[in-house]
Amino acid sequence: DFFDETAAARMREGDKVLFLFQKTDKSRKHLTQEDFYPIGLNGMIESVDDDGDITVRTENRMDIESILVSEHEIFAQAVIREDIHDVDDNTRQVSLDAMKKRLYEFLQKFPWGLMARAYVNRWKSAEECVTALSSYLTLETEEKYHILEVDKDSERLELIEQALYGFI
Repeated sequence: DFFDETAAARMREGDKVLFLFQKTDKSRKHLTQEDFYPIGLNGMIESVDDDGDITVRTENRMDIESILVSEHEIFAQAVIREDIHDVDDNTRQVSLDAMKKRLYEFLQKFPWGLMARAYVNRWKSAEECVTALSSYLTLETEEKYHILEVDKDSERLELIEQALYGFI
């Protein structure tokens, strides 16, 4: 709701963005810091097309230190949340390739599958995969947030795989 056409019109390739996740369904004028989860994501605008569609590459999980809500903007201070890297690059790639393969098989069932396959093919990480599919996953909001808050790569990868294979 906060990302309106006016904001989209100001977005440019290379701009940094911070995604905050709201716990509650409240209007902006009633929001406080307690209405947001304490972890968000930062990213960079990769492209903005002529229709105003924006492609964002997520980069890091962020600890949200403070949030101030005004009438027209939300201001947040955040620092990078460190991951516990306990999965090597090869294992991550094998897992991502397996997820993509299962998705490709699933997508063959639908007339629009070829178009979706090109979208899936662009994903470079399991986190990107689950972010792109988050609105389709049969997870409660708290379960989705739990994936975001887990610090260990191995645990997060396992949760992502479970969510994706549950969707398929």
